[in-house]
Amino acid sequence: MDGGLLLSARYTAAQRAAHAKRAQAAEPPPPKAARLRGPTRAADAIADAGGDSRRPAVRRGRARARGSVWYNAVEVICMTLSEWVSEWLHDYKRVMVKPSTYDSYRYYLRSVRCDTEVGEVTSMDVQRMISDMAAEGLSTSTIKHMLTLVRQALKKARSLGLVSSLSMLEELELPRRSASTVEPFSASEYEKIVQSAQNSIYGDLFVALLMTGARIGELIALRWRDVNMVGGEIHIRYTDYRGKLQPVKTDSGCRTLPIYGDLTAILRRRYRRRTCDRVFTNSLGLPCVYRSVLDAWRRFLAGLGIEPCGLHKLRHTFAHRALRAGVPVRVVSAWLGHADVYITLQIYDAVDRDDFKFAAEILQNSKINLQNLQRKNAPFGAFGSRIITGGGFADVGPFTQR
Repeated sequence: MDGGLLLSARYTAAQRAAHAKRAQAAEPPPPKAARLRGPTRAADAIADAGGDSRRPAVRRGRARARGSVWYNAVEVICMTLSEWVSEWLHDYKRVMVKPSTYDSYRYYLRSVRCDTEVGEVTSMDVQRMISDMAAEGLSTSTIKHMLTLVRQALKKARSLGLVSSLSMLEELELPRRSASTVEPFSASEYEKIVQSAQNSIYGDLFVALLMTGARIGELIALRWRDVNMVGGEIHIRYTDYRGKLQPVKTDSGCRTLPIYGDLTAILRRRYRRRTCDRVFTNSLGLPCVYRSVLDAWRRFLAGLGIEPCGLHKLRHTFAHRALRAGVPVRVVSAWLGHADVYITLQIYDAVDRDDFKFAAEILQNSKINLQNLQRKNAPFGAFGSRIITGGGFADVGPFTQR
């Protein structure tokens, strides 16, 4: 196309747009139009307004694009469940939650695949999404997070009149949750990690995780202004998310932990060599990056001959050792930043082999005590019934000493 034709085409397009804009401005707005949100009674509303209820009442759109159409001063707004959850997440939740929470919501949004209009969603549609996720091998926890997202979006839809009730979320069947437990490090593995920590550039961070039970993001975000060496305390206030500091999620996550044992020497050594405001840094003196720490952790375990695992196992080991040492569960729960003691007991108070050995020793001692008790009561014993005593079972009869 030469220059003249191109100029003519541009002028024609601009002229067309100007004419359309003037025509739209000249058209009077509909008189107090009734705006119906949701397709539940779309056909009836269109018929009452003089339209053809057999015609499609919705102009389908992509995510975040409302489908709407006017029928004689009646605007019917309608979208699929997937479209509504996406729009709700972007318009209502994006500015209300932290970036990390919003990103996790977006991850679960990928599993919300339902083309049914939001006002006509049934429990069968939701159950179908659950079945599809289970068939893809997604965990029960992921399915529950997806349902939480859908439930929150539908609650907002109900307040806006898009749906009439939340009955579609009742009587749903979830796949059985496979028992997955995280075993803490054994005593020998614990000693290996502590003694070999100097072999890794992040060794101090690994030991600090073992001794504080903090989350990896909380220690990466730890600044020197949050450390009180005189008072022997560290203040957990922030967590690291992709290199940026953000407040911890809950009020219980804000906590003050004591500095004790080898942690004191680690902090003093790092303070003398500090290069920035962060306590734990990489080999260049810059703030740690989670992915780099995780890769170094797995190489560190491979060198020790320990099966690779995530960094969260260090937190799990701290909680397990604290509970076995006799620290009250409420103290451990507050130390870990849990809002409820039940979380601590459910996740971190798992039974391991050492617990069974300890129980066997108790039973063995109980058997010895029982034998001594029977020997003591032998002159008075009889061939009678048995009762439970403080030391175990004892035979009783008509001549048993009382």
